[in-house]
Amino acid sequence: MLNFRKLKQDFSQLLLKQGKTLHGSKKVQAAKILRLDEDTIRFSAKVGGKFENTYESEVEIDRFESETIHSNCDCTYTFDCQHIAALIYYLEENLDSILIDYSSGKDLKGVDAKLLETIKNAKSKEEIKKDKSFKKQIASEYINSAKILS
Repeated sequence: MLNFRKLKQDFSQLLLKQGKTLHGSKKVQAAKILRLDEDTIRFSAKVGGKFENTYESEVEIDRFESETIHSNCDCTYTFDCQHIAALIYYLEENLDSILIDYSSGKDLKGVDAKLLETIKNAKSKEEIKKDKSFKKQIASEYINSAKILS
């Protein structure tokens, strides 16, 4: 659905590094889709910063060109910032689950076929991801039990 490599080209290397650090520190909270239409998708998230500050960050993306149309953060930066970069990293990892959350409470009758197919694919990818995670957890528990018993 989105080309995240292309989206990241809008940011300097320093901001990408800081954004990746924020994402790795689990500072992105409550990401959601605000608007989804034929051409664009708008996301919002609360992103933690230094000194326990939390910033409201939004990014609107052209779905087909994977270009940022508009971004906004209530931090002191006037343009793209590390909080929006962290949101991009978060979206790259969690877009499927966000799409599923968005579609679960919506009436999707007026939605175009491509978008419905994308949501359907997201659901199947998320199920596979959960299955792999469950198998990994079971294997880890088995290994730990074997170590304890030996």
